[in-house]
Amino acid sequence: MNLALQIFYGERPIVLIGMGIYSVPSGTSGDIAYIVNLIRNTCECKFWRAHHVTCKHIYAARMYREQIEGGTVPGPESAVESGAHKHPLHYEKLRRVRRPCMRELLRCIGKQVDLGI
Repeated sequence: MNLALQIFYGERPIVLIGMGIYSVPSGTSGDIAYIVNLIRNTCECKFWRAHHVTCKHIYAARMYREQIEGGTVPGPESAVESGAHKHPLHYEKLRRVRRPCMRELLRCIGKQVDLGI
């Protein structure tokens, strides 16, 4: 889940190509982006090809889609400026700042979690 947040709030944007297809940057390689198909729930990354289960790129694309459909395309300035997306020790701060985003990520992966609200 933390890796999907890193991608979602990362420096490189997620791009809607069209019809449920997204270009999602790699979480580890700066110049690589994977094509994610949210209609078929597929990704071009090695993890998805090996295991055929939802990967961090699919989670990040789902979060982005929900932001677009909700009319609140993310403004990651606060997370990027703070560097919280790069430092795992700061995920608690990111959770407090972006609680609605966390809720959406958890909803996307089908978990029921009490965030203490």
